[in-house]
Amino acid sequence: MNSSMFLRFRPLLVVGALLLASGFSGCTSVQVTGDNKTLGEYKLGYLIVQPMQPFEKAREATKKGFKDMGYFLVGEEFDPPGNCELRARTTNDTIVEVKLKDFASYTNVKIRHGLRGELAPAQQLYQAIAKHF
Repeated sequence: MNSSMFLRFRPLLVVGALLLASGFSGCTSVQVTGDNKTLGEYKLGYLIVQPMQPFEKAREATKKGFKDMGYFLVGEEFDPPGNCELRARTTNDTIVEVKLKDFASYTNVKIRHGLRGELAPAQQLYQAIAKHF
């Protein structure tokens, strides 16, 4: 009798466990520049920063930041107007992805360094990008 009850409520238990797990996986606020003025979020392997810069300026600064870090630009895709994805490789062949999305007063910058999304190299890349703002 107990096993049939467990089987009947099993989908609810699975859904409840997933909701509980997703509730604990939030984002983390991180400092991305040395001046204590710029904060970003680290969420699901992406460092997300919202500098108050126009889209084209952020795009050019990202390319210059890649060059400063010694990364090789391997791809640049434009989606709908105001969206751009820049891909680069490091000298040890690590994938670096920067997604830019234009909003009215700022550009959203999402950086993923490596397959897992390493925070420290993403912060270093953002600092190299921010030098060119």
